[in-house]
Amino acid sequence: MKNLYCGVTLGPIYKTISQARKTRELWSGSYLFSYLMKELIRALEIEDKRLILPYAGKLLSGVEEVDLLNSPLQAGVFPDRLVFQLAEAQSISFVREQSHAVVKKLSDQLTGHLKQHSKWSDQDQQRAESYFAQYFQVYAVTREFEESCRDKREIVMSLFDTLDILELQSQLIPEEEKPYIERFMTTSSFRTRKTRSFLKADAGLEAQRFESIIEIAAKELITDQKAFDTKMEAIDKEDNEDNLINWLKENNKETFRTHHKYIAIVNIDGDNFGDYIKQLDNPAYDQFTQALALFSLQARDAIEAYGGQPVYLGGDDALFFAPVRRDTKEKRQNIFDLLDDIDEIFRRALAHIQSSEASSLPTLSAGVAIHYYKHPLAESLEKSAKLLFDKAKHFSMRNGGKKNAIAIQVQKHSGQSFGLVLRKSADTYARFKAMLSAHIDDGIFLSSVVQHMERNKALLAVVGEAENRVADFIENQFNESVHKQSPFREFLDGLKVFVPGVYKEYPLKDPLTTEAAAKRDIKAETLYGALRLVKFLNRDDNE
Repeated sequence: MKNLYCGVTLGPIYKTISQARKTRELWSGSYLFSYLMKELIRALEIEDKRLILPYAGKLLSGVEEVDLLNSPLQAGVFPDRLVFQLAEAQSISFVREQSHAVVKKLSDQLTGHLKQHSKWSDQDQQRAESYFAQYFQVYAVTREFEESCRDKREIVMSLFDTLDILELQSQLIPEEEKPYIERFMTTSSFRTRKTRSFLKADAGLEAQRFESIIEIAAKELITDQKAFDTKMEAIDKEDNEDNLINWLKENNKETFRTHHKYIAIVNIDGDNFGDYIKQLDNPAYDQFTQALALFSLQARDAIEAYGGQPVYLGGDDALFFAPVRRDTKEKRQNIFDLLDDIDEIFRRALAHIQSSEASSLPTLSAGVAIHYYKHPLAESLEKSAKLLFDKAKHFSMRNGGKKNAIAIQVQKHSGQSFGLVLRKSADTYARFKAMLSAHIDDGIFLSSVVQHMERNKALLAVVGEAENRVADFIENQFNESVHKQSPFREFLDGLKVFVPGVYKEYPLKDPLTTEAAAKRDIKAETLYGALRLVKFLNRDDNE
């Protein structure tokens, strides 16, 4: 006797979110697919024991019980893939019928929303409904497994292989007569009563406006929320954020800094999940899917507590906006502190999985694009993904360690860019954070450090691995009395161990195989990228 299993995938996610021009539009485009998956799980009425992926039951997060299918979660937590066992009387036809019904319901909701904000004829509405029915792609495949095969890992991987092929053969998306999706994304996330949408109602954000880039980046400067909201309503009408920046600078002359005009767009993805899952038996696999759901909820809370805005948190991957640096009365934090908090939440969530075979827990890698508030959002999103998958995921230290890395790049308003890749388990990462924690607010001093190091590239290439010689060099270059005082002393002491760490731990050349990349000096790029990043996080506004 055989059991029938089904795998489902949704699309077109990238085409949708790539149309976003504002943070609220990106949230709307992303949440749309989490909502679609949630509605599909409901329509299929999958019993808990038949649902393999994702976990969609109840969880205890902190002191609250969260019902993933029915609780307002602010951000999308349902991924674009579904795996479950069909009931005896069900077939692929049942799945397709329910998928069609769910897409039809979504199409009606979308056109109903757009009709409120457009002067549409009945013909216009019919065209929009027809477009949405073709736009959303729901692919389903089934596969039989012997009843004796109860290995959920094998079932998931087998169905995923087929879904991968289906996605490559996806149907053509019809051309729009009007920008239906873009129009919905634009109008579905405002705070005003007129433009309130079913998405915001589902997410529990009916009374809120999804924050703008400036609102996220400079959150600590917004002390009068009512005055800011009034200003923001005018900005929405004018579509001119320069006025908002000028208003914030005028009201925060002593505390406004360069980083308040920049936003961090962060993509996170799990490392070595396939190898880890292969070691899990079915009870451990069930614990694993629940742990991923719990991680999503707790990571959401950490991002919001830091001042960021989560867009998507679907198990082992996440997308969110965050301030580059956040100062409060209690403490000063930066984007690396938030990433460390997320790592710790991830470790705790998976630590309770009981498996005698799993040797080590998977890790998380991140791509962090720090861009000026006027930079096109679609380009920022693409850069963040490339940093994650082209750099962090392929980064290897000199000792052979791979992944578990952060690839970060700052694209300045002037067009200049700099960045580096840091492996979180390496000594250099802890040393880099120690330099950041010194809290140097003297831009002239930090500029002089960068200049001294760059002028002495050739010398450092020779003595870089020798801690005593690097320490002597730094002492000779920075020997004024002020350099012996806090916080300059702490920063320079951190630099003395960071430089040798870079030269010892990082590879001789970029590990990428292309000829152009192989010529790059990854050590120098890391050293000067780190110093410029410290300067950027602490500089006064002079742009």
